[in-house]
Amino acid sequence: MMLIKLGTTTNDSRTVNKSITWDETAINCTIKDDVSIFNPSFILNYNSNFLSKNYVSAFGKYYFIENIVLLDGGRCMIVCKEDVLYTYHAELNNMNFTIVRNEGKRNLEIDDSEYTLSQGFKEFIYPYSGFGGYGESNTTVLEVLGGVS
Repeated sequence: MMLIKLGTTTNDSRTVNKSITWDETAINCTIKDDVSIFNPSFILNYNSNFLSKNYVSAFGKYYFIENIVLLDGGRCMIVCKEDVLYTYHAELNNMNFTIVRNEGKRNLEIDDSEYTLSQGFKEFIYPYSGFGGYGESNTTVLEVLGGVS
């Protein structure tokens, strides 16, 4: 038997410093046989309040609840996946580093071999009625996207 804490967070999984609301009492559970510390499964007595939870603290680590499986005998199995960002958030917050890849932004000053342009191009041709009222009525705008990898 061991104790785990259940909680709830609304933060994105990619957030390092999450805001977590923890339940006041820890819950007794058993661990599924041959469990991974990175993806553990906990077996405990079922409570419908578990359905609103999405976070677990155990082994000094933090986990997302991936699934809740109902078992016989009024028990359930909570299947988890480690949240490495929050597990190591204190260490990450004390580090100085440069982020070289971001899904939404690119720093052109940093060489990024993963960022390539495809060969070829794509044309978009559409009529434009003029620039602020100035220009020909049948003006055409050509936009070309592409480049060389």
